[in-house]
Amino acid sequence: MARRSHQLVVKGGRVALDDGWRDCDVGIDDGRIAAIDSGLQGGQTIDAAGLWVMPGGIDAHCHLDQPVWGGAGNADDFESGSISAAFGGTTCIVPFGMPGPNMTTVDALERAMGCAAGRSIIDYGLHAVVTMGTGANVEAQLSQLAGQGIASVKLFMTYQGFAVDDDLFFTVLDTARKLGWIVMVHAENDAAIRRTRQRLIELGRTEMRYHAVAHSEIMEREATHRALALAEMTGARMTIVHVSSRQSAEEVARARQRGVDVAAETCPQYIFLGAADLDRPGRDAARFVFSPPPRTPHSREHLWRLLAAASTSGRPIIRPIISPTRSARRRSQVSPRH
Repeated sequence: MARRSHQLVVKGGRVALDDGWRDCDVGIDDGRIAAIDSGLQGGQTIDAAGLWVMPGGIDAHCHLDQPVWGGAGNADDFESGSISAAFGGTTCIVPFGMPGPNMTTVDALERAMGCAAGRSIIDYGLHAVVTMGTGANVEAQLSQLAGQGIASVKLFMTYQGFAVDDDLFFTVLDTARKLGWIVMVHAENDAAIRRTRQRLIELGRTEMRYHAVAHSEIMEREATHRALALAEMTGARMTIVHVSSRQSAEEVARARQRGVDVAAETCPQYIFLGAADLDRPGRDAARFVFSPPPRTPHSREHLWRLLAAASTSGRPIIRPIISPTRSARRRSQVSPRH
């Protein structure tokens, strides 16, 4: 019996499957995988001999075309960012519907959808973001967005205009649990950062290397512990984003042991860079300013160990996020917000 001919066949690659790797062909019809086997025939073929054939990546944390805050905006919009993602093998992105000053969460999502429509060349979703400027009807806004397919929301524990208080934090967690949403958290202690920053300014210690002091590991650890305690109280699902330090990773592990439904992510800058990269001349050091900042070799090595363990664990403590779209264009000053 003659084999069916497919529209496109990727031939002879090493194909990543659920149960491991296999040397075989992939048949594609109407943009969908129709067959995985050897000896497939197609109207068009791609020779993948000696290459890996893998599913497209999903980048669930990237920043595109956000409103300008403090004179700083994103370098990428949905068109350039999605093109960059596609070149990196990412076929789906989930950026944030980031609000501008005093913008509601619903309005911010509508703005982001307008920015993305007809411009992204790959699939995309959006995360909601709640701030103190979201408005009093937070539960109603999130329920409205759930009806539009949104399934996650981000909260900030630092940054003026973004940081939420505990009352709003609880409101979002309770609502997210009812909706089955995931709550993503940027965990740094805002009061501690502001206090330390002011003291450094008064001492004249304003070089870039002091960014790692103003945003120290203990500030991240404390906020991570507090966020996870609130998740534990409410039963909400939580993701701690861009974990940079051993101390915070250990808080996630302890929360897991207590039964908290939490995941965590880290980023390339935390496993390839370190605090020493900030100890450079001003403009050179500015290239390494992000928050949380790069950490010590001790923390970097710990994150590497967790990532190595993740490849063999069914429920890893921490997962990597590899994003080609996290650059920021400087319009007037360095902004460490991500």
